[in-house]
Amino acid sequence: MGALPDGRLIVRPLEGRSSTAPSLTLYYLLVYGAGGITMPFLPQYLKTLGLTGTEVGLLLSMSPALSLVAPALWGQLTDRTGRPGLVMLAVTTGSATTFAFFLVVKGFGGALAVFFVYACFASANTTLIDSMTLRHVARHGGSFARIRLWGSVGFAVVSLAFGRLVDTIDYRAVVGSFTLLAAGAVWTAIGLAQVTSRVGHGPRPSWNAALGLAQGHEMRVFLIAAAIHWAAGGPYHSALAIHATALKLPTHVVGDAATLGVVSEIAVMVMWPRIARRAHPRTLLFLSFAASGLRWLGVALTTDGTVLVLLSVFHGLTFGVFFLSAVAFMTERVPDSLRASGQALFVASAFGVGSLTGVLGTGVGLDLLPSSNAVFAISAGLEVIACALVLQLPRTSAAR
Repeated sequence: MGALPDGRLIVRPLEGRSSTAPSLTLYYLLVYGAGGITMPFLPQYLKTLGLTGTEVGLLLSMSPALSLVAPALWGQLTDRTGRPGLVMLAVTTGSATTFAFFLVVKGFGGALAVFFVYACFASANTTLIDSMTLRHVARHGGSFARIRLWGSVGFAVVSLAFGRLVDTIDYRAVVGSFTLLAAGAVWTAIGLAQVTSRVGHGPRPSWNAALGLAQGHEMRVFLIAAAIHWAAGGPYHSALAIHATALKLPTHVVGDAATLGVVSEIAVMVMWPRIARRAHPRTLLFLSFAASGLRWLGVALTTDGTVLVLLSVFHGLTFGVFFLSAVAFMTERVPDSLRASGQALFVASAFGVGSLTGVLGTGVGLDLLPSSNAVFAISAGLEVIACALVLQLPRTSAAR
């Protein structure tokens, strides 16, 4: 590792193996597969413990709340030590170990404590694996989307299987998720723990350098729009099973909806290299927000399970296009030496502020509004605001 006279680092992108793509792929499959159970099914499991909608919302808000801090801490540790594999091992092992305690908690207080510790680790998973994948692509070439899509594959397969095999949402939601997280931790120890990260040109990693990434009107508008968009998805991410149960729909509707959504997301990731060449991130972000608004409006208006499932085809735009456009936006503006810190900034905005607002708002809305349909109607309105904000971004990319 060397440095220029002005303190900028000059080091190589990734060391440890000639290619880490297979190891990254399996990590995405296992850990995101666990998300295929926790995201759609865990909220309803918490309801079976006798918790109110507001209490469930508070519990689910732990992860986005910790996303405001934890990813930045783990990201800084990664950038400063150059050991992303070892940091990822600590985070994944901590996530799996803590999640197991959901099997013994019976009330709100215990669940809150477990969620808090679990979120300290799990909220950084996305930041670390995505930044490692971006560095892999920088050195070896290829497509970030083509590797990342395996996380979506894992989510879809597990969500579909769990929804079909389980007729009642109970403790098995915890067992299934823990098993996959534990397998992810074991695989990290085997396939990724020894990977070191030596990034390219840029300032030395520091808190000032990381915070400086958020300076500028363009970056701030983007981060606010991303937060609002993800807040609008709060009812889907935290209360889809609750909504389906209230409509007296069968359990498999939740799994089918989540699976179709991820299949559409996978399709976007497969086609992404061609999509990205033809459209600017600003255009794609606007398309994502507008389509999502229509999606949430449709969910608010329908009571039919088939329609609810079919509306999930928009998820390719709600998440796939949004996430990949956001990564492209950030990649153009973040130096290599702050890659993990840059990802943490985006995660803190969208999956931290956005998720926290969306999850808490959903929990309160379920208790105060006449139905969960009204909660989704509010989400549609939020997407209109996100559309208006993204139109303020320039049509051409700013130089990094």
